[in-house]
Amino acid sequence: MIDFDPTEVDRAWAAGLFEGEGSFCWQRTDGRDYPRAHLGTTDPDVLRRFAKIVGVGRIYGPRYHRPSHWKPIEDWVACGIDNISLLAEVIGPYLGERRSAKLGEMLSWKPAERIRRDYCNEPLVPSSAGHTAHLAYGEKPCDRCRMSRNLYMRQWRDQRVR
Repeated sequence: MIDFDPTEVDRAWAAGLFEGEGSFCWQRTDGRDYPRAHLGTTDPDVLRRFAKIVGVGRIYGPRYHRPSHWKPIEDWVACGIDNISLLAEVIGPYLGERRSAKLGEMLSWKPAERIRRDYCNEPLVPSSAGHTAHLAYGEKPCDRCRMSRNLYMRQWRDQRVR
């Protein structure tokens, strides 16, 4: 929720920062894809100003990298259609073509359209991901996903017995 009313200059500044440093992507959680916006920087004051202007998301970090003389990175992340919609209201009109197109893709998101069924077509490997995803959608697991889970459970039991 926005706790102050950002000016047009604030919103344009935030959009410019996001154009240069930010990204939209899909975050996979429990076999489903969700819209996600991310911005990372080594300047915490800049990140906090951005977060205050857009009014959504959360700041994580700092993360430290090697070599040790590099500055720590902090990340701003907003996940889910509600947060992406609010972000679009604040900075959407100021984004360039590429980011505007990606934002439009995010805003047209519907859970059923973003289900990935890659695991149903992959070679038979020990995994429970496909089986779990089917169950999460209230579906009966397909034969390939059921067999992959059986292989996975067999390996798990064998390792546990040792």
